[in-house]
Amino acid sequence: MDLCFSLCILFALSDFKMWTPSTSTASDRDQDRKPTSTEYPPHQVDPDGDIILFTPATSETPSVDAIEGNVPRKHTRFQVSSKHLTLASGYFKRMLKTCWAEGDALSTKGSVEIPVNDRKPEILLIILNVIHGHSRQVPRKLSLPQLTDIAVATDFFQCHEALEVFAGIWVQDLKPLISSSLSEDTKKWMMIAWVFKSNNILRQTETIAMQQGTGPFQTSNLPIPKSIKGVLAKTNA
Repeated sequence: MDLCFSLCILFALSDFKMWTPSTSTASDRDQDRKPTSTEYPPHQVDPDGDIILFTPATSETPSVDAIEGNVPRKHTRFQVSSKHLTLASGYFKRMLKTCWAEGDALSTKGSVEIPVNDRKPEILLIILNVIHGHSRQVPRKLSLPQLTDIAVATDFFQCHEALEVFAGIWVQDLKPLISSSLSEDTKKWMMIAWVFKSNNILRQTETIAMQQGTGPFQTSNLPIPKSIKGVLAKTNA
């Protein structure tokens, strides 16, 4: 009798172990949906982010199929949040729709790696920290070349509103350095003023270019809009 009772207990315990529910948690399942790179980016702008942006270390770096992943180590990486990017940037809002490869990969895999070409890592990091609300990690002072690069990137990513407050701080800090003589810096200020809607500075730089310029206006590879180039071209013709 005791032997039969013991066997029944053993069978019951065995069945209980076989039917024990999974102990995996929601966080475990979320972990499976994080970016699949074997090495996390050095800049974890959002440690829980579902996107890895990467920028080549040099212009000679070969292109990478981001949808397939496996970004080489020589790329600078940034782990970021798709929600922050789509809220702040018109560029990423369009890209991450499911009708595009990047958006489809994010929807189906839960993560995606996206190349950001022709952007300096230090400039991209400043913009990403602003977008993700890391205000204490954003510098209050920049050099004129840095602010020019940020203006170009802001226009490209279409994140003007997100950068507006810090742009005002940077512009006011550098404003006393604006020269009354035409130079390469005049073009940089023209670009900055146009992107961040500093109308007084824009008019000032346009006046300098019109009064002192000779021959066709050269943009020095800055994406100065056609509306400004057209006005200057007519004046200096």
